[in-house]
Amino acid sequence: MIVSVLLLPIINVFNDLETTSHQSAFEWRQFHFYLANELNDSESVTLGDHSIQLNQSDNVFITFELRDGLIRRVKNNGHEVMIRDVNRFLVEQISQTTFKVFGERIDGQTYEKYYTFPIKEIVTE
Repeated sequence: MIVSVLLLPIINVFNDLETTSHQSAFEWRQFHFYLANELNDSESVTLGDHSIQLNQSDNVFITFELRDGLIRRVKNNGHEVMIRDVNRFLVEQISQTTFKVFGERIDGQTYEKYYTFPIKEIVTE
């Protein structure tokens, strides 16, 4: 009985860590889904060191950017927070049609994914 009571705080700590990890993985998956979807609908891509700007056929600009520890999706006048507690967000052009996104959260978790923008060229700021 005493051992059970002593282990309870330790178990709760591990549960909290696991929840944070799953939340982080969910945020990155959601970010990937939005970015991949917007890439499919875009006519051009402009890359900055910490941002990705997509120009769609209806002349709508969508930007994914790092701002104040958040990765945001900005469309016209509004924005949506995609990932919180971000330490680093780097965008690197790999070839004429491929770029890499690297992200690191404050807790040290990292994310890296390569994206291909078929047929059209990518512009770097």
